[in-house]
Amino acid sequence: MRCYFDLLLSRLDERDPSGYFYPFDKRVQLREVIAGPLCDIPKSVIDEALKGYKEVRVVKARLAFNTFRVVKNMQGFPNLTG
Repeated sequence: MRCYFDLLLSRLDERDPSGYFYPFDKRVQLREVIAGPLCDIPKSVIDEALKGYKEVRVVKARLAFNTFRVVKNMQGFPNLTG
């Protein structure tokens, strides 16, 4: 997994040649994954992909009802065991 960086962070060394990505390391650590409103990947799959990372919070997002925002889905991930 990689983290997106703005091009203004040019002081970071060992960047990807494209200039857009920097690998997670001691300086940059993954702390949160936000599964967007259209994400249909089960939380168990995300959790499996995150093995080896410490203290990563996984949040399911939804579209806000009255504004043009994406907010935390308080119902969490849907139960896909069907």
